[in-house]
Amino acid sequence: MSTPPLWLERSAATRYTVAAAVGLVVAVLPTIELARQHGSVLVVVIGGFCAVLAGLVLGIRVSRAAVYSTDGSVVIRNYLWTRRVPIRDVLGVEAGRLYWCGRRGRLRRSRITAVSVPIGNRYSFASDGPGGRRATDMQQQLHSWIDQVIGAQIKGRARRAAHLDDAELAREARVAAAGVHWEHRRRRFAHKPPRPRWGILTTATECEVTARSGQPKNAH
Repeated sequence: MSTPPLWLERSAATRYTVAAAVGLVVAVLPTIELARQHGSVLVVVIGGFCAVLAGLVLGIRVSRAAVYSTDGSVVIRNYLWTRRVPIRDVLGVEAGRLYWCGRRGRLRRSRITAVSVPIGNRYSFASDGPGGRRATDMQQQLHSWIDQVIGAQIKGRARRAAHLDDAELAREARVAAAGVHWEHRRRRFAHKPPRPRWGILTTATECEVTARSGQPKNAH
């Protein structure tokens, strides 16, 4: 089954306004400080040029912040970094953060700037202001996408566990264990506990590992 597309980003007006503000701050403040601290015109010119260049680059990145799916991965494009997480390692999303399983089975999380509540709304109700409403709507869309692409497929992954090779089975076991850990964590801290799902895959992988460990090895 093909994965439905995902593309979420703030409105163009918000992205470009924030990008312009960040770019100006990064470009102007260091230049002013250099002019105050150094009398050399050359130092001020070179430093100011570097600051303007840094502000331009950062402004472009700010304007392109988004979260989207491509080639079997979820791509988080934030202000300073971009992270690509394989869809099969994704566990869920909560409060503007994507939770996923690392290579060694650890529970990892990455902030998604594109769907985070703006600073002005962070300490008030999320529905206050258009920026907060937009962020809340995108978080709900991301929740729905994760539920459709990840949550609804867990039973199918459990049924396919018997057909995986040892390496793939071990990977599924790590992801399932991290998923159970994430569900336990949400029960402690979230207002709305998640529906238990990852335990199904954990049981399937454990049963398959036990069955394979009991099989005699082929003699050579």
